[in-house]
Amino acid sequence: MAGIEDSSLFPRHNLGFRPGQGTETDRMGLQSEHMDHSALLEAYYEYQGDLVRFLSHRLKCGFAARDMVQELYLRLLKIQNPTGIENRKAYLFRIASNLATDHIRVEARRAELLRECRDVLTRSENQVTPERVTLARWELKLYQKAVQDLPPLSRRIFYLNRFEGKPQRAIAEEVGVSVTTVEKHIRKVLDRLAATRDRLEKLGKRNSGV
Repeated sequence: MAGIEDSSLFPRHNLGFRPGQGTETDRMGLQSEHMDHSALLEAYYEYQGDLVRFLSHRLKCGFAARDMVQELYLRLLKIQNPTGIENRKAYLFRIASNLATDHIRVEARRAELLRECRDVLTRSENQVTPERVTLARWELKLYQKAVQDLPPLSRRIFYLNRFEGKPQRAIAEEVGVSVTTVEKHIRKVLDRLAATRDRLEKLGKRNSGV
């Protein structure tokens, strides 16, 4: 697999304008915008390695950092008018920081969800009332149904990681996919479980009259 610094992963698109389109003022404005967009992408290539290191430190995961740097690149391509960006380096790192913050927040929510799922799975019937046992069993069935609807590979990867405790790299070697793919499958399962939990919370509030 090519390294993140390999610019072939991010082809340099032709951002030039085609002569003869629009008025002279339009063409000059379009050319200026494309030059600014090109300059922003050049800054991305220049600081790409620094961005990976910055995100690796924030996320404690080099694979997640590389994925996030690619996501940052895709966001840059969608910027409509980059002419107002004065400090391109600061702009790039601000986007990277925001992406990292969002990622950490989502991962924290997923970790909380996983703890709740484990509580449902391991809860002792001697520690709860019969009503709570019935409710827990019903919740467990909903979680099981949510996972069963996912592809077999997603379920297998999730089980190996969350219940057998295998690291993502070992799972990738075992099932024959990349570490990034393993992470995506785990996220898919956790997202499905999160949606189920949100549904349960809404039902609980509705039943309690909140």
